[in-house]
Amino acid sequence: MMLAATSVAWGYAVITNPNTKLPIKWPAGPIALQIKADNLAALAGDGSTRASTIQAAAQILNGVLGAAQFQPQITAAGSAGNRNGVNEVVFATTIYGSAFDARTLAVTLSRHDGNAATEADVIFNSNHTWDSYRGTLSGHSGAYDIQ
Repeated sequence: MMLAATSVAWGYAVITNPNTKLPIKWPAGPIALQIKADNLAALAGDGSTRASTIQAAAQILNGVLGAAQFQPQITAAGSAGNRNGVNEVVFATTIYGSAFDARTLAVTLSRHDGNAATEADVIFNSNHTWDSYRGTLSGHSGAYDIQ
């Protein structure tokens, strides 16, 4: 008899202001979000694109954010600008020129002023295979779900 086990990993961290010890959060209102990911090639999992999958995830997240709301906009695929005041989601082989650890799937780099978030960039490690799933993961081994 052979047993197999699978697991799902979720990760998050509450980011706090080191001076006030209070959580850093987005102020109420719209949060512009540039999605600089491929919007042409259909993903095998559900036929969507990387960009449309990220856009849909941001819109789902809006349902639980409250007064702060992402306004995701798909733009041309490209790189994120470090400390440019723009919230960006990109795929890259490095984090602003520094290599990803082989085990790192993505990073979020954020900036704040006091307890208010001012910028966040999400950089997906393009050294890994990415897909989008709506349902069973059967037949899609080796790829990570963007959402």
